[in-house]
Amino acid sequence: MLRARQIAAVGLALALPFTSTHTANAAEAPVHATAKERQLLEAPKDQRLAPQAEDVEQALKLIDSIPDEVLQKGDKATQQWIAEHQATATRASVAGCTTAIAFFIGTNAVSLGKIVKIKRLIKDLGGLKEAVQIMWGASFSYEKMQAAGGTLAALAGEFFGVTSIRNECFQ
Repeated sequence: MLRARQIAAVGLALALPFTSTHTANAAEAPVHATAKERQLLEAPKDQRLAPQAEDVEQALKLIDSIPDEVLQKGDKATQQWIAEHQATATRASVAGCTTAIAFFIGTNAVSLGKIVKIKRLIKDLGGLKEAVQIMWGASFSYEKMQAAGGTLAALAGEFFGVTSIRNECFQ
């Protein structure tokens, strides 16, 4: 009996380090990132696209910042929240994407399910900044994002069907 307990204790001691994710390891890569998405995250960024990256980040930040409690209250509450919280101080040169997405959400042209899905996709890519960095790594090209597949392709697909967003946010 003592021998069985010793074996069990040794087995647990050896197995426990492999059963948890340490904080340092948890943040290394986006949650559901494909190899291509990780490559895009690390890819050199074309600095000429920095204003577009800033604009896309502001647009995604707007969506990501909508509290779940507001979404649960429905379209009218979401539209009101957008109207009250949309950044009005965005520089004109980078306001296109943010404005297009805010208008898209604020005019009831998007379902709450789509907003929830977009928020989940942003989280799956590792968060707001990581999502933008991955999109920037693809030069904001819809075709490159689709070619990368995975979560990035799904996120781009959520926006691409809307002409104003496609024209303002993607190349």
